[in-house]
Amino acid sequence: MQLLTMKYNEVDDINDHILEFDTMVRELKATGTKLEELDVVVHLMITLPESYNNLVTALETIMDQKNLTLEFVKNRLMDEYNK
Repeated sequence: MQLLTMKYNEVDDINDHILEFDTMVRELKATGTKLEELDVVVHLMITLPESYNNLVTALETIMDQKNLTLEFVKNRLMDEYNK
């Protein structure tokens, strides 16, 4: 499964990475695979390089409160990328 081996390359635009990730998730769902939103969020965070560790740690803190949505994570990734 490509989703499990996907990695974000920092020389690429984060928006392109998110679009590719979303495409893979849609393709999996189209095959009947059941994916909970939290599972998708975790998979997206796993694709990130070490330079995003601080953001991932902050997001994991929110995840513990069960308020973490995929849209929120995507927005935070774009914010981090645009810094």
